[in-house]
Amino acid sequence: MQKILLRQKYRISLFVLLSLIVGLIDISFALIIQLFINSIENSKLLIFQISVLLFILFVMLNYFMTYWQIKFQSEIQKRIHIDIKRRLINFCMFADFEYFQETSIGEKINYFEYYMDVYEQYYLNNILELIANIFVLIIGISYLLSVSVVITIVIFVLGIISLIIPIILGKIINTMVDENAELNSKFLSTIKEIMTGMEVIRGYRAEERFITEFNGNLESLEKNTQILSVTNGKLNQISALIQYVMIILCLIITGSGVIVGNLNLGQLVAVTQVSNMLIMPMQQIGMAILDIGGSKSIREKLNNLVNYGDDHNCCLEKCEEKIESIEFRNLSLESKNGHKILDNIDFVFKSRKKYAVVGDNGSGKSTLFQVILGIRKNYSGNVFVNGKDLKGKIITNISFLPQESVIFRKNITENILLGRNELNDRLDGILEKVNISKSFFKQMLTKGEYSMSGGEKRKINIARTFIGNSSVILMDEFENTLDKETKGMVQDYILEQQDKMVICITHSLDKDFLNGMDEIIYLKDGKVIDEDEYMQRTIDEGGKK
Repeated sequence: MQKILLRQKYRISLFVLLSLIVGLIDISFALIIQLFINSIENSKLLIFQISVLLFILFVMLNYFMTYWQIKFQSEIQKRIHIDIKRRLINFCMFADFEYFQETSIGEKINYFEYYMDVYEQYYLNNILELIANIFVLIIGISYLLSVSVVITIVIFVLGIISLIIPIILGKIINTMVDENAELNSKFLSTIKEIMTGMEVIRGYRAEERFITEFNGNLESLEKNTQILSVTNGKLNQISALIQYVMIILCLIITGSGVIVGNLNLGQLVAVTQVSNMLIMPMQQIGMAILDIGGSKSIREKLNNLVNYGDDHNCCLEKCEEKIESIEFRNLSLESKNGHKILDNIDFVFKSRKKYAVVGDNGSGKSTLFQVILGIRKNYSGNVFVNGKDLKGKIITNISFLPQESVIFRKNITENILLGRNELNDRLDGILEKVNISKSFFKQMLTKGEYSMSGGEKRKINIARTFIGNSSVILMDEFENTLDKETKGMVQDYILEQQDKMVICITHSLDKDFLNGMDEIIYLKDGKVIDEDEYMQRTIDEGGKK
């Protein structure tokens, strides 16, 4: 976070300068009042006229300088807000797979919503308010010191007390804000599950169960939010009461001074006005310290996220050359609990060859693709591309079909091209290969994601994979949700590829398709084994069941 704030150091410096000027202007109002009342008390017309002109000048300067102070504050907030959100999306894009998977989608959305709201409202806004109010406080106390040491000491002591209390009680708010963040994440995750699983929920008549879960999470969140609001209000009220005690004592002391002749009426009004002006800054400083302390846990989490990209280099070197070979040497990968997902794999994929990767669910097939794609980085052993170690690099000359179809909130053409507009001339030919007619394509242009069938989404994803000129094609269970005709057409197109490296994860038992592969790789429990061993172990496991 410090780096983000340092980027705005010049704007923050100007904001500090403006805050100093605004503070001087605010306190000058009390001095003008003192001059005005003294001129009336002493019947001095010229001084009276000067004080009226000063009032007019005060109004103009106060409006103009406060406007620029607010403008700079909003500009700083905007730029910091943009910078943090950009870093958050970089975290989502480039975080290690294992780290990324530790939180749900709802929790990640919460980074951009609740976490940012807490950071902005509880921390950033209060830091800027502190800067502005501290100058008013310093200038005001300096004036009071010139009038009465006793008044200054009283206000200073009460001010310190009003600052200490929020610091002590801020830990309570911090815990409650942290709990609110967790409840908000849980609530958002519940909404996502309901929205994405609506078909299953209705199909199994589980509406009541999910509504009950939703209501439970909603009530917990709102209850904690209410308690947080009430607690915050109580603590703020304590701070406010101290300020009222301050102004009452100030009136008593200055009133006594006028009675005994140590102060004149103008000074009494001026001191009262300054004391009154100091109430709000001191109250806001107390509230700011309270809120800043309450946001500590969220800020630390947000800080870890935005700094992740700096600690883990997102800008990996791109391997853009034509891929002739991808070699695994002693490749192993473990989950956090020590389970071996890939176990000492040695294998070489070569250009102009087609491979089928076969194995049971959980045998490590998709993880193998994630290593090639650079999504999984925490493996041991080596991955070589054209004889060069892949560590610190990513392959760009590659096309990938994920196991689950992905449709973006774009039109169908944009979904297929994904910014590769130079490939638009190939679109018609590729549509034919995946069994999408021109009339059907035009019809789909008007469809949203949620009006498409699973097969339609799959065809669009396969078209996205085929349209590129990549030297490597990775296809994870391409046959999912495809009708028999389209499946056959896709298989034929795969087998036609002569100048590419094609690797297909498949559960297909189509002998013609499998026989067209140059090699079939059998994975079992993260290990590459030969066909006989694979078949025997599959038979053995079937017998145990």
